[in-house]
Amino acid sequence: MSRYYFGGELFSLKHLLGNVALAQAIKRVSNGKYEAVLPQDLEVTDKRGKAIRDVDILTLLSSDLALFHFDGTELDSGTVARLTLVLRGERAKGIEPKFLSFPANPSS
Repeated sequence: MSRYYFGGELFSLKHLLGNVALAQAIKRVSNGKYEAVLPQDLEVTDKRGKAIRDVDILTLLSSDLALFHFDGTELDSGTVARLTLVLRGERAKGIEPKFLSFPANPSS
């Protein structure tokens, strides 16, 4: 089983539930091969921004894969920062990251 960091917005119930639903769907269709680590589920005893950021980044760096979910016209700054961190690290190692993009409305 591969653990992947699931980066996405955490500021509304729509995003929290959507993150869980998408993570569960990925696990189901992969027959359990991929297990999401959702930042909303990470335990942080110190609720200050720096402590939360540090736990998120350590979790991201210890994961096998990363999925960054952007929904809508406004990009979440924390998710963008973590994506940028991964891109810089991969490119520094000579690895060109792979991107998958899906239309917001697959029927169009």
